[in-house]
Amino acid sequence: MIAFRFDNFVKAFCIFAVLYIYLFILSDFLRLDPNDDGDAAFGGMVLGIFPALAIILYILFEEGKKSVAKKVAIGLPLTLMAGILVLLIILNLGDGSSEIIMALQMLLALLLRLSVMVIPLAAYLIYKKTRDAASFIALAVALCILGLSVYPAKNYVQAKFLGDPCATKRLIIRGYSEFETEVYGPVVCIAKDRGYPSETYKWEVLSGADARTFENLGDEYSRDKNFVFYRGRVIDADSKTFTPDEEWPTDQMASFIRGGVPYKRDEQNIYFEGQKVPVQDISKFRIIDFCHSYLCATDGISVFKEGKVVPGVNPDNLFSFQICQYTKDDKHVYYGGGIIEGADADTFNAYGEDKNCYAYDTSRMYYEGKVVFEGVSSGFQEVSPGDPFSPHRDGKNIYYDGERLDLDIDTFQYLGKGVSKDAVSVYYGADRIEGAHAATFELIPVSVPQALNVCAKDKNHMYFDGEIGEHPFCTGEI
Repeated sequence: MIAFRFDNFVKAFCIFAVLYIYLFILSDFLRLDPNDDGDAAFGGMVLGIFPALAIILYILFEEGKKSVAKKVAIGLPLTLMAGILVLLIILNLGDGSSEIIMALQMLLALLLRLSVMVIPLAAYLIYKKTRDAASFIALAVALCILGLSVYPAKNYVQAKFLGDPCATKRLIIRGYSEFETEVYGPVVCIAKDRGYPSETYKWEVLSGADARTFENLGDEYSRDKNFVFYRGRVIDADSKTFTPDEEWPTDQMASFIRGGVPYKRDEQNIYFEGQKVPVQDISKFRIIDFCHSYLCATDGISVFKEGKVVPGVNPDNLFSFQICQYTKDDKHVYYGGGIIEGADADTFNAYGEDKNCYAYDTSRMYYEGKVVFEGVSSGFQEVSPGDPFSPHRDGKNIYYDGERLDLDIDTFQYLGKGVSKDAVSVYYGADRIEGAHAATFELIPVSVPQALNVCAKDKNHMYFDGEIGEHPFCTGEI
């Protein structure tokens, strides 16, 4: 006759129930598995059912002393549990991610699931000590029920009593949709940053949004019948006349710029990232090539960059070189919308496309808006015309991406793919290759012809992309 001690059952159940719920809350709060759909804790509890079933079967068959049947009965649920766990490991580690934080999250998620499964196994150890079979069969059954019911119960409490129906929606990761909004039954949910190192976003209720008329407009804008939202924040815009896809007039010189236009409008105002742009004449608003992107515009009176006025710019006299973000008006020269201090607007000019981002005036040479050297160089030219990695030179020096290289002009050699040398030193781009033996340094063929990587050798070492070391591209293994 199997005995049943109610006091043993109550004590053990209370202990395990607290542990079970604690582990569940920990999992749900930390969201340890960023690729999960929010059910990491529930998944762990479901796995915990298998060892609980094994406990029931083991105890029942132990009473009957049927060893073969006992082994099968125990082995089946445990095998299923192990198979599911292996599958989870494969799914979690097979996403191609190499980020250390995400890998640790996944490991913690699996350890948490294992911790949940330990609970029913602990129940069996108590049984072995007390031999109170009936109590702990009841405990195992109760654990199964608890594992299946706690998560849905938590969802119900959150949705019905705490007014948080969005909390159980799928978590999303930065880089896919940072401020996604979605109608979810009677509410609108928005994904907001929880502030973890992995920058995961949890769904929350978008306060004040009308789910029946809510719509996503793109570029992180949305609206309902009452409000316009930007990243979930109500902005001072007219919902009825707000236009997310305005076809703005574009200067001919800016017509080649690619990318979305971040300027939006309603009947009275223009907006940039949810903020009003201080436009004085909305009818003359247009996109211009002032900063080589759609972030710059004018209303004929002021020039705007990222929705803010750039002081001192004369929109009537703007000229774009259409090369590396250089523009000028009658007073100043600009690079990327910022003034190049000291540049002479009257004599400033930019080299052609084959000179990359170099420009000059009567007193200085510039690269990407920064001074390369003082003075004028009439012999400045590309070393290897048509080579996108070619350095530049004048009568005295070699330059790469605006940096003056410490190379002797008389013994200078350009080897190709941005590699230069003289009798003493070797450079990969603008970086000196330390320890390279210049006299014997040479490029060697790359086994993948279309690759832009650089393989080289000297009498002492092999080099890959300017660093000592071998690579399959260089050894022919690929």
